[in-house]
Amino acid sequence: MFKKIVNKIKGKKEEDQIDVTNLSLRDLRKGYIIDYFMQSWEVKEAYQYDWGNNFFSKEYLITNGKEKKYLHVEDDGELILSLTEDANILSIDKSLKSDIIAHDKPSSTINYKGKIFYMDEESQGYFRDMDNDYWSEFVSWDFVDEEKKELIGLTRWGESEIEASVGIFVEEYEFSNIVPA
Repeated sequence: MFKKIVNKIKGKKEEDQIDVTNLSLRDLRKGYIIDYFMQSWEVKEAYQYDWGNNFFSKEYLITNGKEKKYLHVEDDGELILSLTEDANILSIDKSLKSDIIAHDKPSSTINYKGKIFYMDEESQGYFRDMDNDYWSEFVSWDFVDEEKKELIGLTRWGESEIEASVGIFVEEYEFSNIVPA
């Protein structure tokens, strides 16, 4: 109770209050450090997705100094986590971008590096950098391999801007030592 009173005096919102002794991936913020795969990664950016019906997810740009990846955190009662990196859409499929522009969606399968990925989800939503309140509309398509271990994400912003990412699904126990900024 005393902590809440002090934070009210200091002007901190209740949602900004975090128990630093019990941090999880749900609590990540810009500047936090997390350990993954025996390396420390810093959260450089924090993003939020609004999928409608009061359902939100978060994404964090993390870097270990050499690589940058995106940690997507979806909390639907249980955490669904993926770790992706930017990909050149032409390296996935040379005609993928033109097919999306022509047909307003990709085909239901993608053959990438000798593996077939199947469309798992098509979604519309809104995106914002958590440093501001400006929301951008987008359409996304998620593809997964047969084992549901790897994924390809495609995101369309406007008429012709299409981004691609490739990655894997990860588990919460693979991350440790969450330290606030």
